Amino acid sequence: MIHSPSRRQVLQFAAGFGAAVAAPWSRAAGGPVVLGTWGGDTERLLMQMVKTVKDGNSIDVKLDVGTPAARKTKMLSQLNRPQNAMDITFLVDSDVYLMSQANALRPLDPALIPGYANLLEEFRKPHSLPTMYSALVLVYSDKVKAPTAIADLWRAEYKVGLADLSYDKVIPMAAVAHGGSTSNFAPGYDALMKLKQQGMRVYSSNEAVGNAFKSGEINAAIMWKGRAYQWMEAGLPVRYGMPKEGAYPVNFEMAVTRNSGFPREAHQVLGAALLPEIQRSMALGLGQVPTTKNAGMPPDVAAKVGFTDQERERFMKPDFAHNAAKASEMLDFWNQRFKG
Repeated sequence: MIHSPSRRQVLQFAAGFGAAVAAPWSRAAGGPVVLGTWGGDTERLLMQMVKTVKDGNSIDVKLDVGTPAARKTKMLSQLNRPQNAMDITFLVDSDVYLMSQANALRPLDPALIPGYANLLEEFRKPHSLPTMYSALVLVYSDKVKAPTAIADLWRAEYKVGLADLSYDKVIPMAAVAHGGSTSNFAPGYDALMKLKQQGMRVYSSNEAVGNAFKSGEINAAIMWKGRAYQWMEAGLPVRYGMPKEGAYPVNFEMAVTRNSGFPREAHQVLGAALLPEIQRSMALGLGQVPTTKNAGMPPDVAAKVGFTDQERERFMKPDFAHNAAKASEMLDFWNQRFKG
């Protein structure tokens, strides 16, 4: 039976989590609403949403840029404060699951989210708002034979690069490719150690993986389909393909912290993320797929970054409960054995 993680397991997962809870803290009435997010292209594109919220709702939004681990640590360390320093967190679906299990998130009130009716039914969740989604696929140089399976990356002809922040998705993908499953990571650990011995490289960001393709340092990777599309549009000689084992899907979700001091305003900000112009700019800028009915994506781009019904049916099925139970184990493996 799949079990949910204990509170102790969740707290252990947050790297660098401190045992002591700081003294009570609060912000002045009126905000700003603090949104924890990634930097780089995501931060740049979110600035359009920040301006929209300010102009349309007179709500000030401050972006708190950092790693997902930093966002989770901050949320967990402030669970017992009257007010969290972060009102909205932007995370992938597996991390949102972790935070919901730790009771760190406020249930959403759809009535407070403008445009919620345009959110596709499959993306309606009690504690989070998926703003876009994508999947990890095979990306390779057009100078090598196209790999058709994840397992192909272990062939000597491929110089493989992996993005550091995708570790908790690469591990189950490697497991599935070598006889395991998204609920049995052991074969994935063994396979990745073999890949390391073959000269595999880990890069700090998706952008760094793209640069490695450009320099010829690597010729194959596990990467977001949308990123590969962007690189191709920029003239990078790469291609992408769906692995026969299936792509690994991920939602990018916003959620309101349980002890946000500005929950009503935070819901308004979530509504801004559903506006057609924001959905389009985020999707086009990051190569992701919108989650709303009215995003108005150009059909040719939608076909290139999106997925057919058949491809979606073949997606791997992430086991969030197993990921949560094995979170510390995965992180230790990746940092201490695989990267070390």
